[in-house]
Amino acid sequence: MHGSQSIENVADRWNNLAQTICLRALLFNIGVGMIVGVFTAHVRLHLGLSGHKIVLWLVPVLAARFIWRAPLGATMGTTGAMLASFAMGGNLAGGIPYMALLVLAGGVMDALVTFAQNRGLHPVMTIALLSGGGMCANLLCVIKRLLTPVYNHSVILGLSGPIATIISYAIFGLLAGLIGATVGLGAVKLAGKQSDKKNKTPNTCV
Repeated sequence: MHGSQSIENVADRWNNLAQTICLRALLFNIGVGMIVGVFTAHVRLHLGLSGHKIVLWLVPVLAARFIWRAPLGATMGTTGAMLASFAMGGNLAGGIPYMALLVLAGGVMDALVTFAQNRGLHPVMTIALLSGGGMCANLLCVIKRLLTPVYNHSVILGLSGPIATIISYAIFGLLAGLIGATVGLGAVKLAGKQSDKKNKTPNTCV
């Protein structure tokens, strides 16, 4: 009887520890998102191309999602970035009516990262998957641009108007997903090598 209670106590402690690690991971993702949101609110690249801001916020948010493995890390990181940008007078989400699109974009990235991790995909396949995911995420965000009147139309590949806007969003989304996944996987691999050397317990937040 006492042995059974001891096992249950140990199991409860491990569960509490795992929950604490997951909560910290989620808070870390939110913190990264908020820092990114403040950054994007004050930085103007003046590229003249639509959809380029996703590179500024998705790369660190996606990398943090890989590193900490919090199930809703990208969603919460994106939400943190959006709210921080809005609070600082930025326009990351394109206004309150379109905030749900940005949260949905983060959810898409979460789902794809979880799929890649659960299936144990090769890093090259994971990067390709997340590159496509970044493109899809930014194409969700292009809806707000197409519904908002603008006075400086993008010109890309000799095209202009809505078609150029969609192409620009797709290219920058793909680029953001590629860079974010590459940085995230590289950081995880580096951390794994250091963990093996120090013989530490692996992260339990999955």
